[in-house]
Amino acid sequence: MSKLDNLYDVLKEQLDLYKEFLDVEQEKYNIILADDIKRLDEIVTEEQVFFLKSRGLDQKRERLLKELEFGGKTLKEVIELVDESNKDRFRKMHNEIFNVLQNFKEKNNQCQDLVQIRLYRAQTMINKLDESAVNRNLYFKDKNTDEIDVNKMKFMSKKI
Repeated sequence: MSKLDNLYDVLKEQLDLYKEFLDVEQEKYNIILADDIKRLDEIVTEEQVFFLKSRGLDQKRERLLKELEFGGKTLKEVIELVDESNKDRFRKMHNEIFNVLQNFKEKNNQCQDLVQIRLYRAQTMINKLDESAVNRNLYFKDKNTDEIDVNKMKFMSKKI
């Protein structure tokens, strides 16, 4: 097996990993919609595993590119440098990787937007609770919000 075939195999591994990661990102979107915080925490842990695997494959690909004397080149640039018999399969691979990453980016942006909306709603609720606490202190100057001491209230004269 040639080094070019090895490079192609690594690219195929990356493509398969990105497809799996896209599925996880779709699941994450659904989890965010469902407000399932526990499962969201689990999926974030799963994402870390994907990042580590992706980094390992990137290093492998970079090493192979150096061995092929294509170090520092993009996949598009590599396609132009390989022999004609390999151009088509590398072009197809490039297109597939590009499409999956584009879909991943879109889904990731949707997740981020949804999280921002959820955080905004949570912050709004916190602000309303804070306002409620401030207003409560206006009525209870001694800040005793649990019990009302009628003797301290000055709405009736004690002479009555």
